[in-house]
Amino acid sequence: MCITNRSSKLFGDTLDRELRKIGLNRNIWLSLYFIDQHGQITQNELAKLVDIKGPSMVKIIRRLDEEELVQTHQDGNDHRQKIIQLTKAGEEKLMKSLPTVTHFQGLMTKGIPQNDLNTVARVMDQMVNNAQQNFD
Repeated sequence: MCITNRSSKLFGDTLDRELRKIGLNRNIWLSLYFIDQHGQITQNELAKLVDIKGPSMVKIIRRLDEEELVQTHQDGNDHRQKIIQLTKAGEEKLMKSLPTVTHFQGLMTKGIPQNDLNTVARVMDQMVNNAQQNFD
């Protein structure tokens, strides 16, 4: 388990350094990515996907809103929930960041055959499923 913790921290910190060069960080990039993938998403759903607590997500959404990268509105069914979607500027920011993330991914997986990457992904998915079933 130590290797997964160490590698996760190293990869996350390294990606953060690369993203800072273009004015982002990992949690903001992940937020943009997941909002884009869902079209629109609640703040709570986004916090779960990015794996951060509510107050941290509030700060991220506020920053994205101030930079006009997202627009938010109240959920028509649950007024406690905010619905978030990307603006055109948010879509453009995400698209401009993709080469940085793709380059980073290429460097991290350099020299590793695709079959091995598939095996790691499958094993990690199973470990996550096991943890969720046994500890949630």
